[in-house]
Amino acid sequence: MALWLACAGGAAAEPLRLAHQFREAGSAGRAAADLAAAVADGGIDIKVIPDGRLGDATANLRQIATGELDLTIGGSLAIGYLSPEYRALLIPFLVDQPRDMLTILEGPIGQEMTAGWVEKYNLVVLGWFYSSPRIIAATRPLPDADALKGLKLRVGGADAWIDFFLRTGAQVSVRLLLDIDAAVRANMIDAVDLPAEAILNNAYGRALPHVAWTRHHYETMFIGVSASLLAGLPLDQRDLLMRQAAVAAQRATLRDADADATLRARLAGNGFTVTAFDPAPLRPDVDRVAETLSGGRGPALVARVRAQLGR
Repeated sequence: MALWLACAGGAAAEPLRLAHQFREAGSAGRAAADLAAAVADGGIDIKVIPDGRLGDATANLRQIATGELDLTIGGSLAIGYLSPEYRALLIPFLVDQPRDMLTILEGPIGQEMTAGWVEKYNLVVLGWFYSSPRIIAATRPLPDADALKGLKLRVGGADAWIDFFLRTGAQVSVRLLLDIDAAVRANMIDAVDLPAEAILNNAYGRALPHVAWTRHHYETMFIGVSASLLAGLPLDQRDLLMRQAAVAAQRATLRDADADATLRARLAGNGFTVTAFDPAPLRPDVDRVAETLSGGRGPALVARVRAQLGR
């Protein structure tokens, strides 16, 4: 673990390391930079290591658990890794607004989910923030559920996403031997399920020029810190880190929730044709997928989500 050691001059013997798998220009990168800048005046030096240079999200979480890493930023896939019994939270079209996911994760369900992370994974969540909606970029327009039948769709590795899109009739793949552009050229895939900001940041417009505005999941991330590191910091620095992480998360949420209003225009300006998508025929699949997830707890968890959201 990269310990921060106070000395007489207040300098850091070794900076804290914050690693994540996301681009510096994305919401996670901006949140990490905000946090590092905010705590610097308080004598805490954070070195940000982006772009998966220390591995993907699960690798970073393992590094936190073993004390090799101090801080990280994790996304939706981390929930499936850390708390598989809560995978039903990731089912497409379960929630309708960005704030819905934050309401769930910052409320009783999220607090219950993360309660065991300190003991199991040496991980403390300092703040949740909203990133962007997950949408589908494809080689052809996808206006409705019927258009998903037979679609060769690459999805993220969450069981909720895999199970859901299999039910739509899509031919689902998770891991590819080629990058996205090459996989499209090789006819391995003809669509991807990704956060909107990832589609923009990776310039997929040439290979996948059509975006289905599905907004089937609202990507929500957390800033996490090593529990042992946090406990070992002087009280004033511990309070500073916790307070500024919460501020950075709130700032990221406000910034990216506001950006949602312009995402369609930004996509269009970057070579994509954006098509409205009607999810109504797929709504019943939320409950069907819930029955297969979370060790039988899926339906109860979905019911709790709906109750908390007043639906």
